[in-house]
Formats: sequence, structure tokens, C-alpha cells
Amino acid sequence: MSVNANREHANGEHANGEHASGADLLVVGPGVLGSYVGMLWQQQHSTATVTGQTNSTTNHDRLRQMRIQPRTKVESDSRQFPYVLFSAPPSGSSDYPAEVAEAAKLWNGAGALVFTSSAGLYEVDDGSHCNEDCKIADRGSNERTDRLLGAEEAILKAGGIVIRLVGLYHAARGAHTFFLRQGQVARWGGYTVNLIHYEDAASLCVAALQSGRECQGRVFVGADAAPLTFQVHFIV
Repeated sequence: MSVNANREHANGEHANGEHASGADLLVVGPGVLGSYVGMLWQQQHSTATVTGQTNSTTNHDRLRQMRIQPRTKVESDSRQFPYVLFSAPPSGSSDYPAEVAEAAKLWNGAGALVFTSSAGLYEVDDGSHCNEDCKIADRGSNERTDRLLGAEEAILKAGGIVIRLVGLYHAARGAHTFFLRQGQVARWGGYTVNLIHYEDAASLCVAALQSGRECQGRVFVGADAAPLTFQVHFIV
């Protein structure tokens, strides 16, 4: 019997008294994207508990308002979850691949384990078509891509799913806000960019979590399939 099973009572409750559901979700890094996923998950799984694991208590009140049960990383225990999403950025960790590997251990293998990575790993800089088969950065090329590659490796080794997302945005957040603040962008107006709205990215993550075993161990690109030029994007 697993550690998780030992921590659950026969009446369907965890050792801490919470109701146990076969659709319980752990979101590691419940920021903008992770919170959207948590809310979508609750809409589709009314009896499920969504737990949001953070590094600090700063956003715990906000998470509670979304009915996401917050806990800090230091408060976490060995309880496993049928569904795990890791959507925390590398910036909050001194050893990102190791932290991702530890989070993968919180998945019990029953549902799905999903990791949100970055399409920035692809070495396609000329505006040409990019898909899952395009060349990615080599190990050792730079520290940023090495962290992501190490994290992806930990997820795939555990049987999880990797989603390499293009630029995330909503009305008040994203690449467009950065470039608009610049006033003048040192890029050709016809340069193509790919973006995906946070809500669409959240729907994609939920679909991956619900995909079953057919997607385990696979890598996907997450984009809205509507690339825009700099000129069109920022004029609109």
C-alpha cells in the first residue's frame, strides 16, 4: 500500500480531515495561469479539492477567495494527488530541476502530471513555422534553457506531460505591455510573434490533465494558432 493510501481513511477522507476525491488537483505555483486552471478544474469537478502550493503566504487570501486551498512548500507533506500541475516559474527556485522532480513525487500516477515549460527552448528565430519537432537549445548553451531542459527531463522521466507555451498574455499583462511601454520597438514590423491568452493556456492545461495515458511522456507546443506581426499586434 502506498504512503498516500496509508494517509487516507476508509470513509474517503485524508488524515487531515479533508474529503478525498479521485479528481483532487495540486497546483504548484498557483499564479495567474495556475489560478485559472484551479478555477476551471472546480467548474468541471465539483467534488474535487484544488490545493495551491506556494513559496510564501502572500497570495493565500486571494487563493481562498477562488476556493483554492493554499499551503506553502514547507507545509507540504507526503500526500500524493491524482492530478498535479507544475506552473511555477524558474525565478522562484535556486534549483529548479530538483524542485520540479520533488513535485513530481507528489503525483500518485492515477491521473496526470503536467509541467508548463516555454517555447523559448526552440531555436527558431527567423519567423518560420515551429512545431514539436523543431530543434531546441543544446544543453550547456545557457543557464536559462538548461534549467528548463532539466525540469522537463524530470517530468518526462516520471511519465508526465510537458507543454511548451508561447508568450502568455491578458489585457494587463504580457509581452504587449512591455513593448508598448517602450514606445518604439527595435524590430521589423513584419516580425511574427505567437501568443496565447492565459485563459486559453489554462484550458489547454486542463485538457492535458484530462488526456489520460495517451499523452504521458509527450511534449506539446501551446499556442493560439494565430501568429501576428509586430505591426498588426501593437496597432490592434
